[in-house]
Amino acid sequence: MTNSAVYFALAFVVFTAVLGGTIAHRLHRPLIIGYVLGGILIGFLLPRFPIIDLHTLELFARIEVTLLMIWPGVEFSFLALLEIKWIAILGGLLGTLLSIALGLLAGRLVGWNAA
Repeated sequence: MTNSAVYFALAFVVFTAVLGGTIAHRLHRPLIIGYVLGGILIGFLLPRFPIIDLHTLELFARIEVTLLMIWPGVEFSFLALLEIKWIAILGGLLGTLLSIALGLLAGRLVGWNAA
């Protein structure tokens, strides 16, 4: 793949992320929903752009996921967490217990044993 094709693929990914983020922001929705919409747009338009190599887009997607996992740590504020500590503790605990319960229930419905 030539350098210009890589740059085009990168610009295409960034453009769809910005477009999806802008749409989500205007609809007062979380930006991650806009990024998912951008990914869906890439998947829909990919066959129309044969210059873009699928492997390159997968590489960009992996980089994006890595950045999305790192970004909350960059914006983390310990003081802000202390302000909502009980919400965070109870929400985390209840979310974990609810996920376990739903997983056990789903497993039981398909005939799996909990042991």
